[in-house]
Amino acid sequence: MKIFSGISQKTTALGGIALILTACLASSASANKQLCTNYAQEAVNMFHKAKALSCGFKPPVWSGNFKSHYDWCMAGNNASQAKKHTAHRLAQFKSCKASKGKLSQTDECRLYALEAVQDNQEAQKLGCGFKPPVWSNNHQNHYNWCMGGTKLATVHKEAAKRKTALMQCRAQKNKPAELPLGKNKKVACDLYANEALKVAAKASARGCGFSGPRWVQSYQVHYQFCLKDPNPVILLAEAAARSQEYKACISKASTSGGAGTGGVAIWVFADSNKRRLTDADLAPLSPAQLWQARNEIVARKGYIFKTAKARKFFAKMPWYQPVSKTVTINKIEQANIALIKSYE
Repeated sequence: MKIFSGISQKTTALGGIALILTACLASSASANKQLCTNYAQEAVNMFHKAKALSCGFKPPVWSGNFKSHYDWCMAGNNASQAKKHTAHRLAQFKSCKASKGKLSQTDECRLYALEAVQDNQEAQKLGCGFKPPVWSNNHQNHYNWCMGGTKLATVHKEAAKRKTALMQCRAQKNKPAELPLGKNKKVACDLYANEALKVAAKASARGCGFSGPRWVQSYQVHYQFCLKDPNPVILLAEAAARSQEYKACISKASTSGGAGTGGVAIWVFADSNKRRLTDADLAPLSPAQLWQARNEIVARKGYIFKTAKARKFFAKMPWYQPVSKTVTINKIEQANIALIKSYE
């Protein structure tokens, strides 16, 4: 993302953060830091692929926590074992995939969509400049294209073309940046903290219902988090995730919420009592949306919530009628709650 446009020369805070942090990462990273960044990203990517196939692998070797993998790699002499661990994880995944036999179109498309998003995220970090629709972070669009009558041979060819383009860009971009660490880190953290505080305040005013450290309305909390974090990639991802969650909240409010619900969507899935949700449904959702999607299943039945947060939240919904502290849910609803919990 460019800070200056040749036409309008507008500055965006997120773009400023990205530019400075990316430069700091490239200029200051030792061989181990770069190796561990790559190791952690590959571990997270492989985790999501295994999850899409319901392989059932257990943490800590298998998890979607980038920082956990990165910290393990950076500890002691673990970096020297990273390549071996990656190979072992890949072998486990291949064994799981082989045990499934010939994959269904649904499973093939789950993997295709995940890899398409993962490849695009790396391309964005590298600044490859690839364009949509082939290159995008929209998991649903990739999944829909794959499921929309496309032959699997065409799907595999498209995935291979994307991998080739990414490898070429990776080779071209493998150059050290020129900006030093130090003062630039503080400038970046000032930008990061101010933007985090601004977005958190807007989300609170809109009634988005977000919670957790990402949404604390404190400049110092965000600034100190930025200063202490060892990996600028994590800061970039955190800033981008916050921005995306807020945009999703506003988008939902504009189509189905409104002032009466505090800017929150009336439903996440109005039909979750009638159809089984899928990974493609849940992958794009924020933590707040997952929470709402899970709880609206019992709220639809008139469940009287135990927590003040849930009671206050659903009291805004025009359809909610609290009638009982015990409710009965059908098999589809039980399955949907279990799937949502696996994403929370």
